[in-house]
Amino acid sequence: MQRHMQQAYRAILRCYPAEHRAIFGQEILRTFEQAASENRRRGTAALCFALAELTGLVTGLCKEWIAKWTGGDQYMRACHVPEENCDLPSEVVEMQKHLQLLLRRMEFAIAHHDFPKARLYCEEERAAREHLERLLNRREGPQPLHPC
Repeated sequence: MQRHMQQAYRAILRCYPAEHRAIFGQEILRTFEQAASENRRRGTAALCFALAELTGLVTGLCKEWIAKWTGGDQYMRACHVPEENCDLPSEVVEMQKHLQLLLRRMEFAIAHHDFPKARLYCEEERAAREHLERLLNRREGPQPLHPC
């Protein structure tokens, strides 16, 4: 059953918008595999687990397509820091991108009740923000922390 569940999960995930899959696809699969492993260890009913996971994935699929259709050009834009018209050094821009990715991953982990993963992303985000501040302070004194 586990193999069929993974195949179904991957098939539904392929139906998500490409932008969402590119950013969250691997994380979603890892989270699912961790949950499946914990479920097997606890001995919880496999059918209940399968229904809950697939229902959540299909619900997320519908929400993401609605967000894409209604958001237009703004869909998933927060995950990317625009580079045009930016006078910041490339390492600052890259760190800003990394921060945005960490924030989206933390949001996703919280939304899926994966609080240990959310805490990990929170700590990574704090460290990345401190590093970004050091980069900006080295550049020209204190700078605001915002995308280009």
